Amino acid sequence: MRFWWRVITLAGVSTLAVTLMGCKEEVGAPLSYSARDQIATQSAGLVSSAQLLGTVEGHLHPDVTPERVREALGAPVHVIDGPILVNNGDWLDGEIWRYDTALPEYTYTSAEPSARADLVGLAEGEVQEQLLLTWALDGTLLEAVLYYVDEEGHIQTNWLVLGSNPGSSSIDNQIAMTHELRIGETVNVQTRAEAYSEPGGERAVVSFYAEKDLDYVLTGLTDRFARLDSDEHRGWVPVWQLTPEAASLRSVTPERRTLLSDAPAYWYPGQSHSASELYRGERMLVIAETENWVSLLPVERGNGGPVSALWVSRSELHDRSEGTLAALNEDERTTYAEAGAALQRSLPAVVTQEAVRHLFGEPQFVEQLHGGQDETIDHSRWRYEHGNFELIVDWNDDGSLSVSKLNRRSSDAPSTVEQPFKWRTKLELAHSFLLGTAGDTLLLFGDDGYISGLHERSNVVALSAADGEKRWQRSFGYEDVQHSQSADKGEILLGGVVTGATTDTEYTHRMEALEASTGRTRWELERQLPLPQSGIDLRHTIAQGVAAVSYTTNEREASDRQQSIIEGYKLKDGKLLWRKELERPGQLVHRLTEGGRLLVHYGGETAADSVVAGLDAVTGKEVWRAEGHAVDMYFYTIQEDQRTPSDTIWTYTESEWRLLDQEKGDVVTILERSPQLRYEILTDGLIMQVRTTDEATVTSLLEADTRSVRWSVPGKLERTVTDETKLYGLLDGELKAYQLSDGKLLWSTPIGLSIQVAKFQDKLVVESQGSILVVDPTQGQILYRMANVVAAGINEAADLWQYHAILNTEEGTELYIGGGNGYFSRVDSLSDE
Repeated sequence: MRFWWRVITLAGVSTLAVTLMGCKEEVGAPLSYSARDQIATQSAGLVSSAQLLGTVEGHLHPDVTPERVREALGAPVHVIDGPILVNNGDWLDGEIWRYDTALPEYTYTSAEPSARADLVGLAEGEVQEQLLLTWALDGTLLEAVLYYVDEEGHIQTNWLVLGSNPGSSSIDNQIAMTHELRIGETVNVQTRAEAYSEPGGERAVVSFYAEKDLDYVLTGLTDRFARLDSDEHRGWVPVWQLTPEAASLRSVTPERRTLLSDAPAYWYPGQSHSASELYRGERMLVIAETENWVSLLPVERGNGGPVSALWVSRSELHDRSEGTLAALNEDERTTYAEAGAALQRSLPAVVTQEAVRHLFGEPQFVEQLHGGQDETIDHSRWRYEHGNFELIVDWNDDGSLSVSKLNRRSSDAPSTVEQPFKWRTKLELAHSFLLGTAGDTLLLFGDDGYISGLHERSNVVALSAADGEKRWQRSFGYEDVQHSQSADKGEILLGGVVTGATTDTEYTHRMEALEASTGRTRWELERQLPLPQSGIDLRHTIAQGVAAVSYTTNEREASDRQQSIIEGYKLKDGKLLWRKELERPGQLVHRLTEGGRLLVHYGGETAADSVVAGLDAVTGKEVWRAEGHAVDMYFYTIQEDQRTPSDTIWTYTESEWRLLDQEKGDVVTILERSPQLRYEILTDGLIMQVRTTDEATVTSLLEADTRSVRWSVPGKLERTVTDETKLYGLLDGELKAYQLSDGKLLWSTPIGLSIQVAKFQDKLVVESQGSILVVDPTQGQILYRMANVVAAGINEAADLWQYHAILNTEEGTELYIGGGNGYFSRVDSLSDE
């Protein structure tokens, strides 16, 4: 077979016609349509590929700059910029340029931001050539490929630049030529095969596994590899995998081998040049074989991830067998890398529980997870804990694989232990947080755990503290629902927007007072309110036995007529006590528990323009006013457990934080205020201060009454808890213990990311990366991880009180555990193990 572009004279390349319609930038003058028509007449309606190839071959190489390409070729037809898809799921900031040899009316836009050629247009003769250039953000040419149609009408590819590999062309692929593998056609691998990010080379990593029973489009060829595309994947496989010879490959039970001498390795059997060198002493897994060749995985090279499958001729292989792989978790020889390679390569495409059992053995623990977004979903989690690795496999309720995760594990890592529960209750939603109590009733806030835009469901649930039985529940949609509990804990107020009832001009406001222990409705209010141009701003709270709500209204065409209104209702029966129009836009300060006054915040551009006022809740009359004061409505800068009743409120001025008495507005405590400072309010008159500057971050323990520094430590110490003599907290991924009196560091234990630390009985209980750990507070030793408890973290839009509400201790005798696995649990005593 002759390829005419190789033998055609490359004269007249100055007549190159490159379509320039729709380009971002014009560099050089494009040919006129009359000139293009003349060229088209000479070449059966299209410019010859020899002209474009002859032009680009001298200009495209890894070191060429975008400017130089524009000078040589002009502006591209089309540019895709921003994040571009370069490999299977790999995104890169850069650009893709496209040049076409086609008639003027030709157009084409890729369906996704990746370098995909118009294979249909090429096959049907709409375009003769396409040149695709992929640039990194720094101007590095990552890939340059020319698609063209040969004289027999077949699509060919010529990769002039291809990552770390030398250029290569489809006409150099003898296997593809022999088996008539055509670019643009649908193909299948003959057996499961690794698909790589690049066609060979040292940088090639496994992108995905091409499966035997799935169809792929052949979108490119080099001399040894074929690029396969599907709706979900893109990658390079050795072209041999597409041939009938590959069907003779026999998969075997993975077998450990240790090389006794060096050996050359190849991408496929019979390849003329070796792809890599295997070395004496390397550990391998044999995964397949033919009559004369063996396929090996050099497991230690993968560092726990997928590794390239290489082939070695039996005549050049000298090794020692160390037995087949089975029950990896039960074999102390199994390394992390070996487990990772086996997990990636040895499980079938459709992973079954039987296959995982065969490869890793029986799981040490099977944990239950529950909760979903649009519907309730049950999962089971298999946990394997080996001396070198930890494998977590989640299964859907139909037995299909949900997700698997392999982690390194040190020999001294804490083991999982079955924790005895007083009770454990399955909830409707995944996340649960303890709001408060009402006698022997626990009040929980439930959430689906999704962030704004995906968040669909929330609820308030009441459980019996004695046995966990559900007593009542109120379910809500995606709208925020505020809750506030009376001081005697007898009532809970719920208020917010009714989901799905908002129009262009109105929204539905609902407020309901419930008997906290039974869920019986004492009264409810539902009404239509005008939708303000500035957005809905509802605030609900309780003070002095009064349920109050503030909202803002204005005429949509006149935003300057914005009006804020506060209404007070008798908590016991819902009787309207008063209605007050504020003299300027303002809102109530929402509190989770009943306060002594209704607090109103009149926000301004700065603290100096703002006002905080205390109202008598029964009459609505203003009792005190603090000019030049503002309230951090989300409590980000000064953090404290908002579930704890308080007769004070933190406000701020331009230069100070001021703790005001709610009754009279008197100043109780003053703290320094600046953008570099954050505070965490502890018990026993102590305050943690974190000061962050360009030079360093320092945490100091302050005496609340005198504001004097008791001691300081470098870094950001947070999530702290104290006992009589020690302070425990998290700093740089470690749980640390300090002498409370002088800040002496007593011990430090790596713990990872954590949300909450609690003291229960004589131990510390710590949330850490989704697990609940029990820690000895005397030495910092992690004693064990609780089985069947998953605190899956908190989403980015969570209220700060939730960071205190996963681990809840009641009088030191009961530990209530919420979190993210759809269960809420009570623990009365920790495990003895």
